[in-house]
Amino acid sequence: MKSTLRYAVVVTAASFAASVGAQDKPLTPEENEFFEAKIRPALIEHCHKCHSGDKDAKVKGGLQLDSKAGLLKGGTTGPGLVPGQPDRSLIIKAMRFTDPNLQMPPKDKVPDSVLADFENWVRMGAPDPRTGKAAAMLKSEEDLAKARKHWGFQPVVKPELPKPKAHLKSWIQNEIDLFVLAKLEEKGMFPSPVADKWTLVRRAYFDLLGMPPSVKEAEDFVNDESKDAWPKLLDKLLSSPHYGERWGRYWLDVARYADTRGGGNNAGRMGDNRLLHAYTYRDWVVNAINEDMPYDKFLKNQIAADCIPGTQTKDLAALGFLTLNRGVNNQQERIDDRIDVITRGTMSLSVYCARCHDHKFDPIPTKDYYSLYGVLDSSADAVAKPVIVKVEDTPQYRDYLAKKAQIEANQEAFRVSTVVGFVSEAKNKTVEYLMANHYAAMGNTNFMFDGRANQQRFNQTTKLRFEVAGEWKKYLNRRSKSTDPIFAPWHDYSKLLEDDKVSEKDFQIKAKELAAKYMSKDGEPMKGLNPIVAKTFSTPVSSLRMVAERYFKLFSDADRAWASAVSVDSKKKKDDDDPALKKLSDPALEQLRQVYYAKDGPVSFTYDRIAGFNNGAIRNNELQTFGDQMDKLEASHPGAPPRAMAVGDATPRNAKVLIKGMPNNPGPEVPRQFIEVLNPNRKPFSKGSGRAELAEEIASKSNPLTARVLVNRAWMNHFGGALVRTPTDFGVRADEPTHPELLNYLSAWVMENNWSVKALHKYIMR
Repeated sequence: MKSTLRYAVVVTAASFAASVGAQDKPLTPEENEFFEAKIRPALIEHCHKCHSGDKDAKVKGGLQLDSKAGLLKGGTTGPGLVPGQPDRSLIIKAMRFTDPNLQMPPKDKVPDSVLADFENWVRMGAPDPRTGKAAAMLKSEEDLAKARKHWGFQPVVKPELPKPKAHLKSWIQNEIDLFVLAKLEEKGMFPSPVADKWTLVRRAYFDLLGMPPSVKEAEDFVNDESKDAWPKLLDKLLSSPHYGERWGRYWLDVARYADTRGGGNNAGRMGDNRLLHAYTYRDWVVNAINEDMPYDKFLKNQIAADCIPGTQTKDLAALGFLTLNRGVNNQQERIDDRIDVITRGTMSLSVYCARCHDHKFDPIPTKDYYSLYGVLDSSADAVAKPVIVKVEDTPQYRDYLAKKAQIEANQEAFRVSTVVGFVSEAKNKTVEYLMANHYAAMGNTNFMFDGRANQQRFNQTTKLRFEVAGEWKKYLNRRSKSTDPIFAPWHDYSKLLEDDKVSEKDFQIKAKELAAKYMSKDGEPMKGLNPIVAKTFSTPVSSLRMVAERYFKLFSDADRAWASAVSVDSKKKKDDDDPALKKLSDPALEQLRQVYYAKDGPVSFTYDRIAGFNNGAIRNNELQTFGDQMDKLEASHPGAPPRAMAVGDATPRNAKVLIKGMPNNPGPEVPRQFIEVLNPNRKPFSKGSGRAELAEEIASKSNPLTARVLVNRAWMNHFGGALVRTPTDFGVRADEPTHPELLNYLSAWVMENNWSVKALHKYIMR
């Protein structure tokens, strides 16, 4: 049976290819990420100047650190490291600066955080994805031009089919065999023996479904003598729902999928640490693969489903590809994570390396990184996650809505009570805040509330809040005129105490003069002064605290008058949710009320502002209490509908290049556009955020990387050895393909066949 022979030979040829390019145990995603994020950048920054094969660089001490082989070989003093043993590794010893004769870098010790990263890396076994010879760093236009000619950046061109020797032509079943046979003949080798049908059926089941066949399934295939027994088996397995589960897991690894936030990233929420609705992305991936969604559409949906006309609601779940990040909350880090998963996940290109400087190896300038940054910065996570199924009006759904409404009502009540409590406390301490401002103005260091150190001292010493004290300061400064209708007395009395030598007797004398100023003997208030204030201060005071106490009584009386008036008005308008009362009938009393109630008043605080105080303690409490309740409801209630962890377009905005990646050091603005080396004829994106256009560029047949990466992963996951042995890096540092013509042929083939991944599987396996 030729189909049996075909499968046996493909597996044998793949095994041969693996043995030719054998490498160490493949790195886990975590190991690879640790090296790329922590170790490689540090080697480049601190070591390559003296220990690399860069053009014009001198390799000192015979130690070359820009390749795995060079690091393990070491230099004149011996191997650079001993995997698993940092204390015996020379590179660690040199970084620690404990030996005066062995210190690297020679001028400046690396930061402690970098040293800790290297120590952890060596303890991990020094996982290093670098293979082959080291790539030279880009230093000139000549280097850049050479890098652009890298095989991965060249267009996919379908090669001519090889022409193996005539005596083996009968072995060939499809075009893939021509490439495999040509490579075997080149090495003077012959195909492996034919696999028996029992072995073959087990291989097929494990390969496509990840599980063995039952005895009956295996026997049915072994006993099927028809010519199309093998194609029928492949069709059966490819139509199994388990196929999508098996092959979906490969993609979910690329997409850094997880059901939970991971240790330390739950901010105290939900004991089981679940990422709610993450499962909808997982299910979408499995279903899309089972339905054989064309791979280009598969990618487009995950980057821009919300921007693609005619997108079905269920496909919004695909956007979990972007939103299921590594648990970071910082906007910069979140966008960096998304740039990485998009570019490395779909094209095996490490664009994230250009965040702080032009890429050291690949022709990717920092400007290209921030062009993509602008695209993702012009997008925002959906606050209200969209429901992705048609909701039926069932008793369970109604119960879910009722419970959700109750949680939302309780949350709103919590917010209202928080504001009421905070503002009430601030009002009740009016005297203390007025006095604190006076003491601060007089230079008392215990009452200074500007600057972080002063704020902490102020809070601890006075038991007051510096935020409220600050609002009082701004408010009093705005009303500092001696003719202010309310605070003229305060400023007058404060001015009396500007001289530290003012005695109590002098103060009392001046206080009598001021009292006479505010209210004439005829009972007329000072011109422009609030009559209630004038009457209050028409009698002398003995201290500034007494002045503050009188102000507190004035404001409190106005506050009580307002509460009483609102209560009466509400009873009159009991059927109206918005009482007609807008202000007190007495203008003088209303003027006093405005001190507490005006938007620019010293105790006018919104919930959002209060919730941000003390490092967001109140907001965290709200999130923990009501967020947990809502999460548990969404996670466990049978009536809760599935939702998409979606994104949407925000206001489009270009990003500025951040020099050395520092937010406080912005450089030139760059347009939102694709990576130049992959499309020299690119144009700035103009539709919304640009995500839809970015998706089109990535999934374009003109993109030299996307199809190659797909084919390479498919081959790797079928046979255990990839055609490109660096599957996460197709840049200049990548290994050369073991079978470049086959890689290009299959890449062109899959695009010609509507990007069908199932067809690709069947083509490879036949």
